[in-house]
Amino acid sequence: MDVIAVAGRTGAGTSVVAKLMRHYPGVSVVSFGDFLRKQSGGTANLQDFGQAFLLEQGPAAMVEGALAGRRPSEDRTLIIDGLRHEEVWVVLKNRFPNSRLLCVDPREEVLIQALVDEGKVDVSEARKRVGHPVELGVSRLVLKADYVTRGEDPSQSEEIAMRGLVAMIDPGIVPDSIQEKFSRSVLHDKPDRNSRRQLLMSRALSRGRRAIFELLTREGGCEQALGVAARLAVSEEEVYVHLKQGSLFAVTGSEKEAEFPIWQFTNGDVLPGFPKVLAALSGHNDLAKLRFFLSGNHLLAGESPLKALREDRVEEVVRAAERYLVQGAA
Repeated sequence: MDVIAVAGRTGAGTSVVAKLMRHYPGVSVVSFGDFLRKQSGGTANLQDFGQAFLLEQGPAAMVEGALAGRRPSEDRTLIIDGLRHEEVWVVLKNRFPNSRLLCVDPREEVLIQALVDEGKVDVSEARKRVGHPVELGVSRLVLKADYVTRGEDPSQSEEIAMRGLVAMIDPGIVPDSIQEKFSRSVLHDKPDRNSRRQLLMSRALSRGRRAIFELLTREGGCEQALGVAARLAVSEEEVYVHLKQGSLFAVTGSEKEAEFPIWQFTNGDVLPGFPKVLAALSGHNDLAKLRFFLSGNHLLAGESPLKALREDRVEEVVRAAERYLVQGAA
């Protein structure tokens, strides 16, 4: 059982990182921000609403609301994004004694730049949001954090935070130079292994998980069935019908966790010829299908099948799919 809470002031990019980490194998993500946004109906200032909710309902209610009945399982990591309050962290730590805390703590100028770059506020408003009283709790959480990451600009801040989370989940694949240590733990600590062979297998698994993660986040990443339903103007149930019929592609362990790569869609519809290519790949697993669409293919002059489909070269891609991973294919 592995629980990681993520804290950071507004503009730190934790919500972006959490959204990407939702695609990482073996990871589930919940968010205090999503919970509060739902509670407020999406109309209130989230900083003010969150502070009022904490005062009126208490930290335990905030934790229960964010979890919404979800509990970490032995084989999955639960990331809880949007932590702002020390008292909420105390509740989480009591609930999950082995939980860890990652703080994303760039300089204030970086936070302001990130908010302005979004194009929704000017510098004055961004400075006001960064200085909101609810954000002050993060500075106290930094002192309690297991790991703290910092970047010199918004993009670097998000990248380093994401690499830090990956390293916490899969120790050993990200160098510890990307983070500052605030506890006795270090990112590259590894559990005890009984043999060198087991350690090497663990490292290989980590590299494999990282490779899958990178595939899932390419070309715009993925979204779940609700987002696909809105994109195609159909019901969520119809999305799953199309998935079962083989006209849509998702990477999934179960239907509820299906992740649909958004590159299979264009202009509110499925990419022309995509279902036909999927049919030709029916004998392959999800990872093989991902690699097929996103990797260069010698039967397509080194171009990726996805690029060829976008150029309306459907029959060429179907032939490449039929020959995919066939020994001696030329």
